[in-house]
Amino acid sequence: MIFTRRDFMFGALGVSLVGCASDHATSSPTATTTDPVPADTSAPGGGPLPAKSFVTRWAADPWTLGSYSFLAVGASAGDRDLLATPVSDTLILAGEHTFAAAPALTHGALLSGRAAAQHLLDIGDAQRVVVIGAGFAGLGAARLLVDAGIATVVLEARDRIGGRAWTDSSMGFPVDLGASWIQGVDGNPIAQLADTNGVATQVTTDDGAILFDQQLQPVPADEVVQIEALAEEVLSAAEEVAADGTSLLDAIEAGGAMPTDPRTRILVRDVVRRIIEHEFAASLDELDATGWDEGEALLGDDVIFPEGFVQIAESLAVGLDIRLDSAVDRIETSKGIIVHLTDSGLTETADAVIVTVPLGILKSGMIEFDPPLPSEYLTAIDALGMGVLDKIILEFPKVFWPDVDLIGFTRDDGYFLEWVNLARHIGRPVLMGFTAADPARTLESFSDADIVDDAVRMLHAAFLTPEG
Repeated sequence: MIFTRRDFMFGALGVSLVGCASDHATSSPTATTTDPVPADTSAPGGGPLPAKSFVTRWAADPWTLGSYSFLAVGASAGDRDLLATPVSDTLILAGEHTFAAAPALTHGALLSGRAAAQHLLDIGDAQRVVVIGAGFAGLGAARLLVDAGIATVVLEARDRIGGRAWTDSSMGFPVDLGASWIQGVDGNPIAQLADTNGVATQVTTDDGAILFDQQLQPVPADEVVQIEALAEEVLSAAEEVAADGTSLLDAIEAGGAMPTDPRTRILVRDVVRRIIEHEFAASLDELDATGWDEGEALLGDDVIFPEGFVQIAESLAVGLDIRLDSAVDRIETSKGIIVHLTDSGLTETADAVIVTVPLGILKSGMIEFDPPLPSEYLTAIDALGMGVLDKIILEFPKVFWPDVDLIGFTRDDGYFLEWVNLARHIGRPVLMGFTAADPARTLESFSDADIVDDAVRMLHAAFLTPEG
């Protein structure tokens, strides 16, 4: 089976490299736990406790209400294409949710913003443009407009730029809580920006992986190969029977390829969850059976930014007029463009507006359009889904896990199914874990302390003997 996105095809673990996180400023419910813990502080079983931790709550983030978009049951790439079509010569939507060639990806957002700006340049009427959102779609649009001599102001609700690409240094080192990787550098505009601006990158590989069963025992290598092959058969069989208007879960069940042996079935189930749910940030019963594997294939190495993705955002933002803490709640388009700011009561006027807020915000109705968006746009917005992919970052006093890139776990609740060993890339004893879709939404209902405790207990049980 061939997937259009290949960034998650890392051995048995299928780690998703498109991640998002919410902002932990006062306007956001995400919290950090950064108080130092002495290096000799240990859990009752002898395992080291994390010195610092960070838990994201992406579904609750007020400026995104989710991580990134997916094709929900009944949706299609045509919905994205429609949203990419200018509403008028003065109102254009942009963002990863509008870019069918690279949805849910940062370079897709960037290219969508550039396309929106180019449309206004081709018309040639706009002398002043308001761009709503300083994520990669907004920054890409504003950069192109300003470089062409068009007066442009960017209104950003957060107290930072970058949107869902967010590098946080509150733990004492840069870590990307949002977008983390360039997934395929060949022809990727993010890679081109990195090269142009001298931003250091580091290639990541699938050099070693460990998979644990439900009893937290490592799965033998030969069994892992078998499980991977069975998971691929399950998805291939699902493709063969997929029908319009049904979910991927329906297709998997109809395909009849899931093994009947209980242990094997559970292992295959969670490999499929890592391959699909952690890539698309959506549960199997949410994804459309016929269109879930969307977008164009990604080629070339996958790379990370040791000093953070924010460097790319900053390179785009040089010289732009960006107004932070400037949320928008109303856009009037009947007689010119009037954009109303939420808290100040101020307005911005322009000849055109490019709206790059995430799909979750469009779905929520937080921004009022006057006149309303055409019904076909509202239908497309409603059809697309907004997924959730949360992260937990743990820095320990020392490394107590094997020197591998990826670690996979098998859990009925779907929590912490996969981890990236950041120690290999940043030189610190740090693990980054992922929880996606419905399990992520459920996990967000727990406190940071409980989430960290659950993850640490699992890691200790897997990697340490009872004697520590």
